Amino acid sequence: MIRNLLVDNGINPNTINLNYVQNSKIDQHSECLAEAKSPRILFTITKENIHIPKKNNFMNGSITIYPSFSGYEKTIRQAMCLHEISHIVLQHTNDNDILSTIISEQKNIPTSDIKKSKEWKQLIRIEEAEAEIVPATQCHIYADLLVTLRKNQFYPQCLFVNHYKKLKTISLYWNLIALLEKKQKINCEK
Repeated sequence: MIRNLLVDNGINPNTINLNYVQNSKIDQHSECLAEAKSPRILFTITKENIHIPKKNNFMNGSITIYPSFSGYEKTIRQAMCLHEISHIVLQHTNDNDILSTIISEQKNIPTSDIKKSKEWKQLIRIEEAEAEIVPATQCHIYADLLVTLRKNQFYPQCLFVNHYKKLKTISLYWNLIALLEKKQKINCEK
């Protein structure tokens, strides 16, 4: 399932490590079902420049699946995988690494403090919504999967009822497009 979604979204599956966490390894992620990290180019940023090493500068991305993931039906699991793959496609890990590093260097603030700020938490909420809105606009199957996910799975402190409403609206647009195409085909056949 994950491999097919990666390929469908233009990602080489060989650049993504799949990790399955065992019950004994659960710690701060007990609420988490899955998480993703984009493939990355390793770099250092200083006030003067960005340095990318010439060798060994690539790090595979990853999708980590936590034990609670397996307790959901297949449709919900597919939608969760799509959500995580969207984070990879949208390069959220890279954006966040670069942004936090630049702010840290320029303002002399520890990255850990930046990531505790209300502004950073708002950025994460935007990225979580984006990881579902963007794929929903690309394909009616994705839209329907994500509507089913958010109808059945609440995302505490992050995605709210208005987000579900947006996904449902996108799904309805896809249904309208299909209806109009069907009507046009019937008219053309007359």
